Amino acid sequence: MDDSADKVVLAQGRHLRLVNRRGWEFAERPHRRGVVAILAVTDESRLLLTEQYREPVRTSVIELPAGLVGDVPGEEGEALAAAARRELLEETGYAAEDLLYLTEGPPSAGMSNEIITFFRATGLRRVDAGG
Repeated sequence: MDDSADKVVLAQGRHLRLVNRRGWEFAERPHRRGVVAILAVTDESRLLLTEQYREPVRTSVIELPAGLVGDVPGEEGEALAAAARRELLEETGYAAEDLLYLTEGPPSAGMSNEIITFFRATGLRRVDAGG
């Protein structure tokens, strides 16, 4: 469905664009294919989480390991599962033996057109410091 005729760009930044479409104002990420989040479960049934400072809320928050798909230069066509493996390693230092697609959906359907794809990672082994 081509909605470009109905869409008005209100503001454009490097990573986000604010648009109005038929009276709805929302954010979108230009040049990105999606977002992945990883439910990484250790052999001891512990969930790996990350702590990162987030400027919009001006504090550190506890999160699932997650990140943008195709945001590495030269890897714009990156597969979702490859992005999940990369983000898990970057943020936690753990590599996953198995990765299982769980579901996908919007984190805040009234705020953004972003879709997050969730994976479950098991068979974890620490290979780097992460973070």
